[in-house]
Amino acid sequence: MRQPARRPVACAHRAVRARALITGTLAATAATGLPALAPVASVVLGAGYGMCLVAGLPEVQRGHGRRVFAVLDLRPIPFDHPDSVRLIAEIQQVYRDRYGNEDVTPVDPAEFAAPLGYFVIGYADGAAVACGGWRAAGPDAELRAGDAEIKRMYVHAAHRGRGYARAVLAHLERTAAEAGQHRMVLETGTLQPEAMALYAREGYAPMPNFGAYRDSPHSRCYAKALPARLPENAT
Repeated sequence: MRQPARRPVACAHRAVRARALITGTLAATAATGLPALAPVASVVLGAGYGMCLVAGLPEVQRGHGRRVFAVLDLRPIPFDHPDSVRLIAEIQQVYRDRYGNEDVTPVDPAEFAAPLGYFVIGYADGAAVACGGWRAAGPDAELRAGDAEIKRMYVHAAHRGRGYARAVLAHLERTAAEAGQHRMVLETGTLQPEAMALYAREGYAPMPNFGAYRDSPHSRCYAKALPARLPENAT
């Protein structure tokens, strides 16, 4: 994900506010019945939804003379957890509404568990509002070893336009790279122009179709190379 140019002094001051906001948000949601897992990332999005990582936390950006905060806690959650199941059911309803049927791509929850997969849910004010995952790509003429296939990218309708999809996507890319994957691949469709626009903005390029919908006139597949994983002792 492209990051704005760093401004060390300003970033340091805003990072303090970001940490304070995250701490308060986590304390407020601790008793809401969320899965007992610490967030792997708390994405703080400001007006214009710009992000700048400072000491591992996104920086709050100013915009239009005011501060607007949207906090998304990203938590690794099993693919078959009730929150995952609910969000995935909502995704499938979107597919039914737009394409007339569900996504029939074969999916096994075990494929989204470490070390060959990953699934994350984004929580806002204690509610599960976004999700996404990746799995090591299976046999296909257009795929290769080291490909991570993105599945079930979704943001609840009431929470769109806040930068959540971009935050989830960036998190998936980072976790896949850390797991040793070399390329992200995905399949979407022409009746999801917002998804196609997101992937284009984030550096994904068209690739030959693969998977269950390779012959569908609506299918569009994209790929993006991941940065090489640095040695653990790299500085």
